[in-house]
Amino acid sequence: MPDILVIDDDYTIRLALRKRLEMSGYTVSEAMDGNEGIAAYRKHPSDLVILDIMMPGKDGLEVIQELMLDYPDIKIITISGADSIGMINLLPLTKTLGALRAIPKPIDQEQLLGVIHELLGDRAVSRRE
Repeated sequence: MPDILVIDDDYTIRLALRKRLEMSGYTVSEAMDGNEGIAAYRKHPSDLVILDIMMPGKDGLEVIQELMLDYPDIKIITISGADSIGMINLLPLTKTLGALRAIPKPIDQEQLLGVIHELLGDRAVSRRE
């Protein structure tokens, strides 16, 4: 079963993603900020990371840069609601730093599952609706 690490400072988003991903057959771990996320990935590298950009402390951009140094093949999907609240949309920048996909919040969970399946290929599980 593929492992996914969700790094987001918003508990509600982490919970919603965990429930949906586990229903779809994935094993999910969580981190509530960038530092905790980096530590969690170093302890147990996941098959895929879903990473929020706007977080207190170490933000998603810093997390991408740090993890890419040691894990150049890491698969990262970035998520952010900054554009929807009138802040600068950093999602395009995350792709230049190494994220494979960037998805705006609110997250379309079916779109996210499709992207996960695409990125994990044969490692992805069949979607259970």
